[in-house]
Amino acid sequence: MMNNIKVTKNVPEKNKNHAEITIEGELILQNAGELKKLIQKNISGLDSAKIIIKNVDQTDITFIQIIEALKKQFKSHGQKLTIETEYPYDVKNLLTNAGFEAKTGKQQV
Repeated sequence: MMNNIKVTKNVPEKNKNHAEITIEGELILQNAGELKKLIQKNISGLDSAKIIIKNVDQTDITFIQIIEALKKQFKSHGQKLTIETEYPYDVKNLLTNAGFEAKTGKQQV
């Protein structure tokens, strides 16, 4: 069951092989299975994607692991992936203190 997570997809008219995927909500272990399925469903068949992570209520290491696996998947297939995060201060602080400072802001793979 999906609890308080939202994944939306926007495909620009000019490039059907690219999409912006927005991920919001409680990005935690309890939602990891459903979140992973939703992300995989939304990136299927794309050459490139921009992942926007915003309106995060909660997050944990599980979500970071999902994003890291996604980055490896795109890289191994020669696909382009951009990740933008808009974490609230407390989440950004938590990630920074846990050694994940590089996981905040904008990244390109």
